[in-house]
Amino acid sequence: LGATGVDETTKVVGGEVLSGELMALDTAEIYDPESQTWQYGPSLPIGLHGVPLATVDGVVYALGGSVAAGGIENYGTVYALQIGR
Repeated sequence: LGATGVDETTKVVGGEVLSGELMALDTAEIYDPESQTWQYGPSLPIGLHGVPLATVDGVVYALGGSVAAGGIENYGTVYALQIGR
């Protein structure tokens, strides 16, 4: 799971499920504290957890992370996500 703040909202990307079928998540979600609501953003092309995020000029960058739930290996790639409000 990675999180970053943009435009007075919080963006959360990836994560992992550790019960039942282990899996890394490909989801991106946006939390708006003003309305106290969540909405989905664009999905990652693959599931990632432990993914560092950075925001530059409104673009959220997912930098590496792990592709295996419960794993600690680093997946060496960068994804740019246009996550709106």
